[in-house]
Amino acid sequence: MQFYFDESGDFALPADTFDCYTQAAALCPDSFADQLEAFIAGRLERWELDELHATSLTPGQRLSVCRFIASSPIQLVAQATDTDLIDRATLSRWRLAQAAQLKANLDWYRSAGGRAMDAEHWINTRIKRVGLASQISDVEFLHAILYVDLVHASLQKALLVFTRNEWKADLTAFRFMLDARLPGKLAAGEKLLRDGLVPMLGSNARFRLDLVDAWKDADPPHPFIERFERSGGWSGAQRRRVSEKVIDLSLIFEHGLQFEQSHEHPGLQVADLTAYVIRNAVLRPTDWQAQLAYDLLRPKLLRLDGPLLPLVRLSTSNSIANAERYRSLQGID
Repeated sequence: MQFYFDESGDFALPADTFDCYTQAAALCPDSFADQLEAFIAGRLERWELDELHATSLTPGQRLSVCRFIASSPIQLVAQATDTDLIDRATLSRWRLAQAAQLKANLDWYRSAGGRAMDAEHWINTRIKRVGLASQISDVEFLHAILYVDLVHASLQKALLVFTRNEWKADLTAFRFMLDARLPGKLAAGEKLLRDGLVPMLGSNARFRLDLVDAWKDADPPHPFIERFERSGGWSGAQRRRVSEKVIDLSLIFEHGLQFEQSHEHPGLQVADLTAYVIRNAVLRPTDWQAQLAYDLLRPKLLRLDGPLLPLVRLSTSNSIANAERYRSLQGID
């Protein structure tokens, strides 16, 4: 299974105007990858483009791609935030709170007898990266940290949607690909996400993974269970080592996160278009083409474990979203 991630908006959090930011994931089974590549190549040739970058497409071209996605097995996951939900002060408080929590974790580790220098170095490095804007800018930090929830939601959706026998082989290996911010090297926020994703997923109970019950008792075992389940190990839900069976996240993310150039990967172009279409629908509520593009993608955005378009806010925020702005996008009458 291939997961592609991209975003729309600069995450700059201006104080004097409203803005919305979206992040999207495109979930493409390996068995459909060739057909996706052929479709994108055909559109590039027909439209004489080097890349299907959403901002460069006409409304009609965007609708054409949305119709293809709607008719394909590709699934989508997205989330949004805006300047009503998160401002600079909120983000600054949240960063300091997270750094303090990491320091408390380090103190607990030492008091419990932990002496591994590499573990202490890892935690101390994260404390600096999380707490100091001089280490990672607010824009890069917010961009990176929000991806943790999206990666988890995408993996969870794959395990709940691609359950038919025809998808068994597609669930034996996973690749997670993000649109690179810089050519040839990782940005500071990308390094934070690369190094911290699996530890964050594995240490927080809310990032548990729910599986189809039938997989657990299948004979022979479902390929996902056979490949990724282990007897005993670290339980993120219980935050301790257990003897019962667990899903090995290190195996799921054995290839790590790949930061790639979008023009080289059709899936990244689908994720880019998805994020753009959603943000455009938020910012242009009276534009019929913007709303139609979103409506075409709406069925692909459905989630079994939450709202159609989750709105992200930080725990240090006292603000709430403008419900009217998102009412139609959330499918609320």
